[in-house]
Amino acid sequence: MYDFAAGISFMEDSPQIPDLKEAWVKGYQSVRPLSAIDVDNLDTFVMLRRMALLAWIGSHIEAQEPQALAPDFSRVTAMLAERYLAQLS
Repeated sequence: MYDFAAGISFMEDSPQIPDLKEAWVKGYQSVRPLSAIDVDNLDTFVMLRRMALLAWIGSHIEAQEPQALAPDFSRVTAMLAERYLAQLS
């Protein structure tokens, strides 16, 4: 599940994500079956990866790439977290 999360890193808020997720699950299951729990946990792994990237940006802020990402990354992460938590209810 983390493979999917890593594959969509830095674009988790893209409107393409549901289609990419569906295609990834279909492709993955053509090789190995996934349980319903695995599929249900994809969003959890996306959130986990996003938060790890947020921490990485904060701990590497002296570098050019994190500086370029920093202005909107925490705001979008918070928006994604709110969306994630809302779907759990």
